[in-house]
Amino acid sequence: MIIVANDKGMVELHHTDNPNKFMLVQSHDVASGGVTSVKMTNDEHFLLTSGVDGLMFIHQIDKNNLKIESTWEPLADVEGVDFMAQD
Repeated sequence: MIIVANDKGMVELHHTDNPNKFMLVQSHDVASGGVTSVKMTNDEHFLLTSGVDGLMFIHQIDKNNLKIESTWEPLADVEGVDFMAQD
């Protein structure tokens, strides 16, 4: 799992099977300066974040569901949809 935090108060969780898709967690105040620290527990069930806003959050993560969601293609079964046509 790849974890990316930014100064906008958001944390992105990318599954290594498909790093282009990610789950976005926003819990810290953007005006205060965003996320200062992120840590995943060893069993990868909880994500801990702290921010400039002085708050600390604990998020429960379902890694199996994150993997399933990272492979889901919402338009896979829709006929006639081809946004990226190949020549």
